[in-house]
Amino acid sequence: MKKMMLVFLGAILPAAGVNNPTHAEAYLKDKNINQPLYLTELAEEHIDDITAFSNKVYKVAADLTIEPDWIMAVIDSESEFHPTISNRNNSGAKGLIQFMDFTLRELGYKKLPTNPINQLDLVKAYLFEVTEKYGKINSVADLKIAILYPKALNKPNSHVLWKKRSAGYHQNRGLDANKDGMVTVLDIERSLQKKYPELWGLPPQEGFARTTSAIYREAIAKKIKSA
Repeated sequence: MKKMMLVFLGAILPAAGVNNPTHAEAYLKDKNINQPLYLTELAEEHIDDITAFSNKVYKVAADLTIEPDWIMAVIDSESEFHPTISNRNNSGAKGLIQFMDFTLRELGYKKLPTNPINQLDLVKAYLFEVTEKYGKINSVADLKIAILYPKALNKPNSHVLWKKRSAGYHQNRGLDANKDGMVTVLDIERSLQKKYPELWGLPPQEGFARTTSAIYREAIAKKIKSA
């Protein structure tokens, strides 16, 4: 039997400083909605305590002033919610958002926690450092870039992250949306929009393998209809 959980659905977060307890508490109180988070059905395949995980995603999102659905989509894109999975391209990255060993050391960890809820603490700590250095995360594409290549955060759409024949391009060539031999900021957004169209208020792709929660699809459909 599936557990009940907290949910987020398309709300816009107010401007607030990161790690602001007052803001986080107010946000969490306001967003206690009785529907599942985006991609919850997929997360449940690999997360044992989905209720605790969902609540933690809420808390991390509130502290970072970003949308929880962005966190869910990016975790899915990086690891499909496997908390201990290693990178398929043998880069050495592992975990929910594919942490590198040197990143773990910088965050004060000798090894990656296998508990996905504890891993979310690392996600928050890492993203705090990125936003302090490179600026605010304003979209799901920004969040993906903050994880993949932080120096490109808040760069223009034409900014190139990797070019063909580089190691970075080889590892991320699937993000080259127009297959022109380079991955740009715009490519990141287009790739995410193709995989997670609901985050742009679009209907799911017909026959697309990464299906989402039926409840979420219905809610999005109502939102589009009333717009």
